[in-house]
Amino acid sequence: MTERAYELARTGRYHTLMGLRRALETEYTISEVSAALDGRAIRKSLKTAWEAAGD
Repeated sequence: MTERAYELARTGRYHTLMGLRRALETEYTISEVSAALDGRAIRKSLKTAWEAAGD
């Protein structure tokens, strides 16, 4: 599921963690999304993906 999170972040469609979380919750359970997105490393990686999408 983290790959899906990166994929969505790179599209540039979801610009915030909350927006990304809500999008993922349509495909996965809330607990799965929370477990995948609650780490500092994933948030830092997503920030990089968002920055790359903005170019």
